[in-house]
Amino acid sequence: MNFVQWNEEESPKNENVVLKAVEIVHAMIDKEVAAGINPENVFVCGFSQGGEASLLLSF
Repeated sequence: MNFVQWNEEESPKNENVVLKAVEIVHAMIDKEVAAGINPENVFVCGFSQGGEASLLLSF
């Protein structure tokens, strides 16, 4: 798996970096659904950057 990660010193200064992380998570979900996982059984949560990405997934 590929993950986009940053620390406080490398915090993204534009929303394109954050949106790229959301795209990656969407792709991971799409892959699981394509493999037969029921979308109703997919849960996304996170802490810090993962929390931000999980919130953005719902919009």
